[in-house]
Amino acid sequence: MLFGPTGIWVFDSADLPFLLLSFAATAVCVRTSRRSTGKAVLVWRLIALSAACNLIADIAWITAEVSGLTPSGSVIDLVYLMSYPVLLVALAVLIRARDPHNGSEHALDGVAVVAGLALFAWQAVVVAPGGLADAGSLSQQVLLVAYPLMDLLLLGTLAGLMFGTTKRSPALWGLVGYLFVFLVTDMVYAVAQHGEEVSTLVALTDFGFALAYVLLGATALNGSAPLIADEQPTAETGTSRFLLLGAAVVVPSITAVVSITFLGGVDPRVFAASAVAVAVVLMVRVARIMSAEQLARRAAEKAQGELTRLALEDPLTGLPNRNALLDRLASIPPADSLALLFIDLDHFKVVNDTAGHAAGDTILKIAAARICTAVQPTGEVFRLSGDEFVALCGMGQAESDLNPEVLAEQAAQRILDVLSAVFVIGDLRWFIGGSVGIAASHAGSARDSDELIRDADVAMYEAKRQGRGRVRSFDQDLQEAIRNRHELENEIRVAIDRNEIEAAFQPVVHLDGHEVAGFEALARWRDRSGRNRSAAEFIEVAEQTGLISQIDHEMLRKSCRFIAEFNEHRLDREPAWVSVNLSTQELAAQDLSTRIASVLAETGIDPSWLTIELTEGALTVDPDVAVRRLTEVHDLGVSLAVDDFGTGYSSLAHLLRFPVDVLKVDRIFVDGLTATTSSRSVAAAALQVAQTLGITSVAEGVETQVQADALLALGYDLAQGYLFARAMPATEALRLAHAPTVQPQ
Repeated sequence: MLFGPTGIWVFDSADLPFLLLSFAATAVCVRTSRRSTGKAVLVWRLIALSAACNLIADIAWITAEVSGLTPSGSVIDLVYLMSYPVLLVALAVLIRARDPHNGSEHALDGVAVVAGLALFAWQAVVVAPGGLADAGSLSQQVLLVAYPLMDLLLLGTLAGLMFGTTKRSPALWGLVGYLFVFLVTDMVYAVAQHGEEVSTLVALTDFGFALAYVLLGATALNGSAPLIADEQPTAETGTSRFLLLGAAVVVPSITAVVSITFLGGVDPRVFAASAVAVAVVLMVRVARIMSAEQLARRAAEKAQGELTRLALEDPLTGLPNRNALLDRLASIPPADSLALLFIDLDHFKVVNDTAGHAAGDTILKIAAARICTAVQPTGEVFRLSGDEFVALCGMGQAESDLNPEVLAEQAAQRILDVLSAVFVIGDLRWFIGGSVGIAASHAGSARDSDELIRDADVAMYEAKRQGRGRVRSFDQDLQEAIRNRHELENEIRVAIDRNEIEAAFQPVVHLDGHEVAGFEALARWRDRSGRNRSAAEFIEVAEQTGLISQIDHEMLRKSCRFIAEFNEHRLDREPAWVSVNLSTQELAAQDLSTRIASVLAETGIDPSWLTIELTEGALTVDPDVAVRRLTEVHDLGVSLAVDDFGTGYSSLAHLLRFPVDVLKVDRIFVDGLTATTSSRSVAAAALQVAQTLGITSVAEGVETQVQADALLALGYDLAQGYLFARAMPATEALRLAHAPTVQPQ
């Protein structure tokens, strides 16, 4: 109801401008709907439709008045009324979009507030002015009641919108301002129709409706308008919200008192209807809260059950996990015997690296199923992590006379058998295998779950160290070996800190003339007691504990300093070189070439004086990484040597793929070197391969003159071994700089 009857204050001659204002606000809403996305499109279309209904009704109202007709109580009021439910739907969509989970609750809260105010609105707006009594026909009475009722519903929905979220954009505030001004003006207009100061109040309402449309247009033009329906953070239930709901409960009683005192009484039927409406809304609200609480409780119980399951179950294989294993071990009485089998797949990493983790996951699922089959019917299988599994074979008191180790070894052998069978993934066939460690707990003995798992784990690693595909039980000998290894590890750490590990140098000589061509640096350790510790004793432990990197780096520095001093005294002869062994761990280091370059700069030697020596086994761990690292080192000008050639895997392939400069033929082919042995043919073939590829060949382990002569006859130029010299300290090796040759011993 934008305009009232004619003859009103300033607006008599302003019908067209206000119609244009209404039309502009409607058009802006349509334009905003086109720029919006999601639910905001529907919201602005509905608001535009509501405004359009008012615009059409305004035009019809003015036309009827100009024509001398009475628009009040006609079809025009129905057009006005159509705008209200359309606007209600728009607000409902907006509330739901901004808070999809609690939007309905917010709307109910607003309706509860409205229900509490309904009695006061009825008495103040409808009954007190006498409008209902003056209304002649039933349709006029319905229309008189319909407008305030719609205003109250809009007011309640607006309250629910404001309760809904804490983040309120300028567009939302503008929409709230538009609705508030519109609703207040509408209620004032309803009162004004039957009051004493009709002209003044209606003029004010004309201004109010005009202001409402200005607010609507400005809101639609705001930059946040297209985002008005975006989901927002839910508002926390605060004190003000409870106060409003409480007010909705007591307002019917308060308004009844006010109506009796000041407005001439109250219709009991209206009072009862208002109270019942409040009660129904609150009952629905409480019922929804209770229902939501029950749903939340069930969801929490389900989530707790799921968390418990996930805490005790491996999600990939469905097997119980480490937590479940610890719980199971704790539940087994000490009077029962049990054996724990620690299982690790032997070649699982190759699958992940070659075919990807999806294929690896499939292998793990198949392996888990096979292990379960192998330990049935009494065994239980758990997955710890990665490719590690545990099988638990328990025996009750009735079976306590049985040897748990024997039964466990039988189960372990079945596990190895099923894991050794081929795994077929798509078109690929994988031979994985496994290693098993066993730790047993006898009836009546004290049991520590973590210690039992650790012992089986240690036994498994010992099985791998012995060659994989094996079963190893944890026993006193293994425990003693572990203790000794731990003590040796501590001693190695101390030796590194005290710089006790020295470099010894074994000469590499020309077979023709025995002149020194270079040296191989070998680690030597004399401990605090003065005892010489063999490299075979401490290098393996250093590799297992990660200490080998420190030893390798120190050997590199000492070797470079040695060869710098050696060549300084070599005068006019060709410079010698030194080869330094590099561990697998160092080969994997990303900064390998950087560290070598740093040592070269520190010692000032020519890069060609240094040779990095690796075994074929080190090259097979991760060939792609090895190629990158060795290429970077080779680009520094450092030579690369393959040690123990002929004993590794796919030796020729390595020579073709890696930037190899020196080939060291293993002593196994030199030991049996005679004119009639096959070793002679192998040594000759190795030399031929090296010559074909342009690689220098060195024969290792030469101990007799017969071997030296045979190698010379085959065409070998360089050799090393006890025939010429053993590895010697740096001070002794430096004396060879002044000696033209090394005499055979």
